[in-house]
Amino acid sequence: MAKIWVHLREMGLAPLQRQRLIFLLGNRWTGSDKIKIVCKQYNTWHENHVRALEILRELYWEAKRAPDMNTTCIRNPYRREQLRRKLLGRTREERLASIKAFEEFMVSNRAAVDAAEMGLDAEKAKIEEGRRVRRREFAQRRRSLGFNDKGKEEVDDKVLEDMEYNSREYQ
Repeated sequence: MAKIWVHLREMGLAPLQRQRLIFLLGNRWTGSDKIKIVCKQYNTWHENHVRALEILRELYWEAKRAPDMNTTCIRNPYRREQLRRKLLGRTREERLASIKAFEEFMVSNRAAVDAAEMGLDAEKAKIEEGRRVRRREFAQRRRSLGFNDKGKEEVDDKVLEDMEYNSREYQ
């Protein structure tokens, strides 16, 4: 028999996800933050422990399917205002300044991410150009060996690739 104890607060679930987990737990839910999962299905403790962890994992991921929005903030305007003041600043001027700073950060971050993606695109283009050069070399070799590729400028040839690889390995 294997027992697993988990604290509900440590799972990091949003309110709706927490409600879904409580519903899924059924009679395992006792009203406290501790969840106990017991498994007596197998003969050995290790197999029972693995099965209990599997049950917990399935319950957790099924609970995560619920929306992760904080419904407390949506329903309770006092809580929403309290969180806005805590996150953005106490006074109206502080909140406006922090919102403006956040918008500027988002603009600069978006530009940085776009530039990084463009760099990756350039790198991919270089790799593709290298492949095209190799394909052209393969086409020339095949022509010199007497193969008829019907005038293609680029050809993939697995045999020539394997020959290059094997000769490098041999050297």
